[in-house]
Amino acid sequence: MGSFFSPDKAVVRVGHDHELLQLIRSVAGLADQALGGYQQLMGARAVMALAHVRSRAMSMRPVDRVTAQQV
Repeated sequence: MGSFFSPDKAVVRVGHDHELLQLIRSVAGLADQALGGYQQLMGARAVMALAHVRSRAMSMRPVDRVTAQQV
């Protein structure tokens, strides 16, 4: 997944996705609460969000699909 998310390809089209927005909100919420273990949970949810972005990109434009499959 490292080469899929690179400065050379900084913009990835995913469209509007409610689940992705919820993941991002949950990461921000964990940061605000700062309960025990919040950093590990934030890291796990951030990786989940990145995987979701890659999955969505594969279902969008053909160019994004091809790029995502090559990585």
